[in-house]
Amino acid sequence: MNNEIKENITDANELINIAYRYAMRLISMRNYSYKKLLNKLIEKNHGKEISKLAINKLNNEGFYKEEYFTNSFVRSLIKKGNSLDLVKRSLQHEGIQLTIAELKEKSAELTNEKYSEIKQIEDLINKKQNLLLKWATLEKNEKYQAEQKMMRFLVSKGHQFDACKTAIKNYIQTNLTTKDCDDI
Repeated sequence: MNNEIKENITDANELINIAYRYAMRLISMRNYSYKKLLNKLIEKNHGKEISKLAINKLNNEGFYKEEYFTNSFVRSLIKKGNSLDLVKRSLQHEGIQLTIAELKEKSAELTNEKYSEIKQIEDLINKKQNLLLKWATLEKNEKYQAEQKMMRFLVSKGHQFDACKTAIKNYIQTNLTTKDCDDI
């Protein structure tokens, strides 16, 4: 081999090592998806190929696995009460493609219980029950406003409108006196 080729190989290895160290610093602070980590390295002017090689080196040495990011990301979104559709869209934004069935399986695996949208909605209602607790003392228009506020909260978590409406009505009927529920 001639000296110029050896220098190019050494320079490439040095560039990969620089990108590798920067990537190591990034993942030591928080988890990244492959797409976000690659973009971070490219933003630091490491180049696409050098960045890919640095991430592969991290992966080969066991410091980076996209599955760790995916598990952590899914677990945190499910714990926050987000629907599987919203989790799926968030993962797609991160460059990760999972089906709803795969998400249900992963959710059950990570939370040690079977995923149930109804149970998740009920948990969210219980979390925000102070919106509905004063139901008996509210005027008719205030009841409507409280119900709508709860509905907006649940829909913002990605849940279906009909499922939210049913869950709110069930909560009101089971947790409040029948006299209070006449206006539903």
